[in-house]
Amino acid sequence: MDCLAIKAIATSGTDLLMLGLSTSGWVYWKNGTPVTIIDTTSFQVNALATSASDVYVSGYSEPAGLLTVRNATCWKNGSIVFRAPSPSYAMGVAVSGSDVYLAGYIPGNDAQHNTAVYWKNGVAVTLTDGTTNAMAYSILVSGSDVYAVGAENKVACYWKNGVKVNLGDGSAVSEAFSMAIKGSAIHAAGYLGSHPCWWVNGTAQSLEGGTADGAALQVVVN
Repeated sequence: MDCLAIKAIATSGTDLLMLGLSTSGWVYWKNGTPVTIIDTTSFQVNALATSASDVYVSGYSEPAGLLTVRNATCWKNGSIVFRAPSPSYAMGVAVSGSDVYLAGYIPGNDAQHNTAVYWKNGVAVTLTDGTTNAMAYSILVSGSDVYAVGAENKVACYWKNGVKVNLGDGSAVSEAFSMAIKGSAIHAAGYLGSHPCWWVNGTAQSLEGGTADGAALQVVVN
């Protein structure tokens, strides 16, 4: 496998999928076989999700001739199926039935006024009003509930059906990058202060003894 870097890993049944960078560009590997992600613009990929035999990848691309503009983008089985019409970033992706969700943010006029957003089948749902600095990094669907996880004003949080629930208390900077649900337990991974952190139903669990610098980027529960 010609691999320079791995961005994300997912499983589907007995299939193992990895998203990353090869010497030929951005690809995903399905059981070691590469599938090239095709786009005519400069682009970046961030996450992948599977539904049956289909593989969805989230990211953003730079329209030709507009190198300072980036638009949220989704690829299905390597081919583009959605590109947002305005500047935006897609960080996470989830699939529920026939619905495809992307999580990300819309940049403001400065770095302190980003709007957290998710897209459902290409239709944007804003989570914040643009007066704060907010970003959604990951998304999942549980039954009829849609969860997006991220941060607002450097306080880790998640939004359940658009309603925000803080994870951090604001006493230290924090962000959450991934979440998972098992039963009544909501898990999230990120950082608190400068240390990796894992939250369970809003209660922080320090990793590495709370002394090592870093961040937890993914959480999985069985």
